[in-house]
Amino acid sequence: MVLMQKIIAYIDDIEKYVDNMSVKDFLDDKKTITACAFTVSQIGEL
Repeated sequence: MVLMQKIIAYIDDIEKYVDNMSVKDFLDDKKTITACAFTVSQIGEL
């Protein structure tokens, strides 16, 4: 159960990073891409 809570928290973080961004804005923002990729990698390390 704790594992699922951590995964959900990471997904919530990603949703906050991309909130109100268009696909073009996302693709043009290297910081956001990097933050999202890092967060996804954190999920993979659980």
